[in-house]
Amino acid sequence: MSAHSSGTAPSVRFIALLLAIACGVLVLWGFTDFRASLATKDWPSVTGEVLSSSVERVGRPGSKTRAPRVTYAYTVDGVRYEGDRLSFRSYSSRRVSNNRAGVIASRYDEGAPVEVHYDPDRPSEAVLIPETDSFGLGVAILALCVGCLALYGWMKPESGAIAYVAAEAQKVLARRARA
Repeated sequence: MSAHSSGTAPSVRFIALLLAIACGVLVLWGFTDFRASLATKDWPSVTGEVLSSSVERVGRPGSKTRAPRVTYAYTVDGVRYEGDRLSFRSYSSRRVSNNRAGVIASRYDEGAPVEVHYDPDRPSEAVLIPETDSFGLGVAILALCVGCLALYGWMKPESGAIAYVAAEAQKVLARRARA
């Protein structure tokens, strides 16, 4: 069955539409994530105290990958909070080189005062390093490009790579159905 036959076009349109919807969700998530990271730069700050600072192993058992782990306490409007998030996309959730993890952790001595930036709407959310993280923006831009291609495939299902992928997928499904 060729990619231009009437049997393929509806499935191409369906695949393209699903892909476009998924990309739309990723675009929304990416821009929301990016805006949230931008907001940390405008959060108010208070002086807190470093409770602990270390380097811990992350990943699979036996992994040599390390991440800094810093816990701190701070008070907002008379309420004490504790946190462990260094930045919006915390380094503790990122895998960094062993040397980088040690350098980051060494900046925070136990018992030392530290500037804590907190979300004024949710003071329990805080970071030590207010920075813009472009990961969400990158995801949004990539998803937007792929989504535009998917919409093109939805509008013109007989053209291009989406028709080819759909035709190949149909061949695979037909072979599995016969088996």
